[in-house]
Amino acid sequence: MNNAFRRLATTLAGSVLVAASNLAYADLSLLPLPEDFTTRMTVEKKYPMVLDGFTRLSDNEVTDFYQSKLGEPLNITSDIGRFTLFYDVNGHPVRISVYQRDEWTEISAMVSAANE
Repeated sequence: MNNAFRRLATTLAGSVLVAASNLAYADLSLLPLPEDFTTRMTVEKKYPMVLDGFTRLSDNEVTDFYQSKLGEPLNITSDIGRFTLFYDVNGHPVRISVYQRDEWTEISAMVSAANE
């Protein structure tokens, strides 16, 4: 009987540690990217995570790409030629800014910690 309690306690402690490490560790894998995306900068492993880079898709094609992958955004804002799409992805607030620069389109994304 004592061994059963020890195994249960060990299993529970292991589960708590795994769950805590999953909460502390962050990665950008929940964010889909166009095939030709070239990463310029990333800040990950800790929230908020940031990703910045370029694609040869037009700003409209990038917007369509994210709508096809993530659905309709919760909100869209526009400021001086930059579109920003707001999503909730698996409980994480996500902001994706899209800016057309000649033949390249810049994509900047920020993923915040999950909403409680």
